Amino acid sequence: MVNVASLGALLIVVFTPACQEDQTLLEPGGDPASGATAVDVDQPVRGDEAPPSAGEVGLWRCDLDGEFGVSVAAHGLESLDGARVWLSAVEPNVEPGDEDEVVVLLGGRVKDGAFKLACEHGLRTNYSYPSLAVVVDRDGDGRCSAADQAFRMQMYGWADAQEYGLTAAAVETPWPMEDAWQAASEVPPLWGDLDLCRYHFAAL
Repeated sequence: MVNVASLGALLIVVFTPACQEDQTLLEPGGDPASGATAVDVDQPVRGDEAPPSAGEVGLWRCDLDGEFGVSVAAHGLESLDGARVWLSAVEPNVEPGDEDEVVVLLGGRVKDGAFKLACEHGLRTNYSYPSLAVVVDRDGDGRCSAADQAFRMQMYGWADAQEYGLTAAAVETPWPMEDAWQAASEVPPLWGDLDLCRYHFAAL
């Protein structure tokens, strides 16, 4: 079971170029250059809803007090222009009975064949097989489902920034890997029976 905790801080970084100051809502004292909480108010990111106002409890999660960040950027996705895209990172808990926690949950849209989703300080050192996943809403139903295009990476652990560059078919960075994407239904389940959508994107 995955728990998406209530949010006190959130960050959505979607596409390039970066938001102008008059297009961005900030929490008090926020500074986009320092990685402070910022929400792009111009780009709807879930269905037809606008992103939540800064400080509002909502779907998206990106803590500002973690040890390091996560970033996924992609290009060459022109055939998916306009599609929603989501990034999730899960850090399993080591204590028996504790729920694994979705520590990062971000959303945006593919624009001009590209997207970038990033959370600068959302991750913490974890050696309990953490994982991250990206889903592109290929069927347009507004949620993670079997026909969507998915990329998932599970590791023994992470202790530094997780930064990935993707194309329409492959991983470019941090290491080349072919056949990066697959249908969400084809991604092997985790922990026996937890499929990708249930484990990473149950909140959608």
